[in-house]
Amino acid sequence: MNHILKREPLLVTLAVIHLALFLICLMLATVDPRLVTGVNAWFKPAKFAISIAIYLFTAACLLAPLERGGITAFLRWVTALAMAGEIAIITTQAARGVPSHFNNSTPLDGMLFSAMGALIVMNTIGAAGILWMYLRHAPPLAPHLLMAVRLGLAIFITASLQGFMMVANGAHTVGAPDGARGIFFLNWSLSHGDLRIPHFTGLHALQGLPIVAWLSGSRKAVLAVAVVWALVFLLSLALALDGKPLLALPAR
Repeated sequence: MNHILKREPLLVTLAVIHLALFLICLMLATVDPRLVTGVNAWFKPAKFAISIAIYLFTAACLLAPLERGGITAFLRWVTALAMAGEIAIITTQAARGVPSHFNNSTPLDGMLFSAMGALIVMNTIGAAGILWMYLRHAPPLAPHLLMAVRLGLAIFITASLQGFMMVANGAHTVGAPDGARGIFFLNWSLSHGDLRIPHFTGLHALQGLPIVAWLSGSRKAVLAVAVVWALVFLLSLALALDGKPLLALPAR
């Protein structure tokens, strides 16, 4: 941990800030009853804050072993600025009590939503740059861990690009407007397809596969789990596009 903090203080510090923001949003949710698309206004920034905190710490772990240089610095700042910008917009919209995503109701809302799209493209390019570094200038990691990082990044980038399916759909939900009954906090739809499920699944391969590598110490185990992970991503995506919920409850 000290090595990572020494090599990547910016990303680690930002991760801690996002963790603090997550706790602040949860506290605000207890005193602010406003709803946005059917859920407490502060749930969305809370979800993104904890997810970004995990991602920033993961990115710090990935960049720390790489050689210092212009490319590494560029990737660091791309990641930091993209994530800080996204959470700033999401939190601002929550404070205003309006949706941050798919909101083009005013010129300001449309501009902020477009800015988030640009930031996600920026971060995806950064992730692709990290993958390129691990393919062309791989640090001296154990083979099973190196494989896990490469496959995790590949699935992560695919899931990031899948996010633009939500933009094309104009909503997270397929077959119904956003805001229907969903899982607590995550708010994944319990009655229709939800494109956030494959998005979430694919993004967190970036943490899951290195954990598998650390626990198993085996390239075969990493490859097998990566294949299963990719299949789960594709299956949940197919269900979402077909308008079917991954988890369903009887109508009330």
